[in-house]
Amino acid sequence: MIKKHFNHIIPIFILFVASTCFADSYYSALGLGMPRYFVSPKAVGMGGAGIGVVDRFTLNAMNPAALNIGNITTVAVDFQYENVENKYSGNKITTRNGNASGFRFIVPLKAYLKMIMSLRPLAASRYVFQKRFSNDSVTYDRFVKGSGGLNAAGLGLQYIVMPGLAVGGVINFNFGSFNEEWKTEFSEPGYKNSDDKINSHLWGGGLQLGILYNPIKNLGIGVTYQSSSNLRTNTQTEFGTEGTIESETIRLSYPSALGAGVSFGFSKLVLAADFFTQFWNKYTVAGRDINNFGAFKRYSGGIEYLNSRDPLAAYGKKISYRLGGYFAQLPFKDIAGNAVKEKFMSFGLGFPFQGNQGRVDTAVEIGTRGPSSQMNSQDIVIRISGSVTGGELWFQRRH
Repeated sequence: MIKKHFNHIIPIFILFVASTCFADSYYSALGLGMPRYFVSPKAVGMGGAGIGVVDRFTLNAMNPAALNIGNITTVAVDFQYENVENKYSGNKITTRNGNASGFRFIVPLKAYLKMIMSLRPLAASRYVFQKRFSNDSVTYDRFVKGSGGLNAAGLGLQYIVMPGLAVGGVINFNFGSFNEEWKTEFSEPGYKNSDDKINSHLWGGGLQLGILYNPIKNLGIGVTYQSSSNLRTNTQTEFGTEGTIESETIRLSYPSALGAGVSFGFSKLVLAADFFTQFWNKYTVAGRDINNFGAFKRYSGGIEYLNSRDPLAAYGKKISYRLGGYFAQLPFKDIAGNAVKEKFMSFGLGFPFQGNQGRVDTAVEIGTRGPSSQMNSQDIVIRISGSVTGGELWFQRRH
């Protein structure tokens, strides 16, 4: 049995499937799955733009320099629900999935120094494929089911070099698992069904760096860099028909990434725009290049309206209204070599609570993924995100 995540046999298998059932997206079966891009809950409502945005309750997951919590210990917990309607060769199937999606915990050590702890998803994979084969002597069904993902647990610091300039760095422990099952079921007696299971565990390290520069008041410029991660991967394959287990350890590379963003604040408006790219064209498995992968590119832009920042203002005036959109070129290509595209619009709201001591952020994203002209596969996605951010004073100097 050849492992999907390392030798990419499933994409080859899928190319010859005429009638297929699947969960989530066909594209999540490729490589390490769908890239998960997240800057902050505020940014989600603004099309994902936020690398250059600084806000009291915006704990930036992409740029560790873009924090402004003062002396208040602050934590954010994120949730996400996704509805995917997948259209493939005239067939349609809808799947739904929701879960917690990460957290960030920021502790002030000094007025100029903050400690960062975080957990966030990097990639996710969830799919089911089914195909019936038949010839003169036998009819059988082939099933392939998989799930898993890659995550990053981070520990780092933000350092304020001088007013208007901050830098940040996070050391990430990248880890994840992928589970896959291949089943063959025969309709006629006399044939033995097979059930093979593949379980993979990945781990490795990486570095995330960021800069936030405010050359003038209300103008923010952010830059972020993510190093590549050399992932050690252990895979065990259990062959059901033979009752044997094989184990293999290889290395694969989670690619580096670079992003930049700019924001400008008016009295009641914030405008933001980002560009982010991850070099999946340099993705390697056991030292071999994966030639059918390209670079991931994402262009984001959005706007936020907030009537008043006065904590004594009427509650309705303290609600944030957000609007944005993004265009992304995914790292996956069809058999003609064309990149798969995403186009999304987003809407968001921010609700303060406890006298502006915390905030609940919500956002809805609606968009399409694909279609691939060669695969005739398109996803229509509705994604609902939520986050709760709050803080309190843990440390106070005695006079």
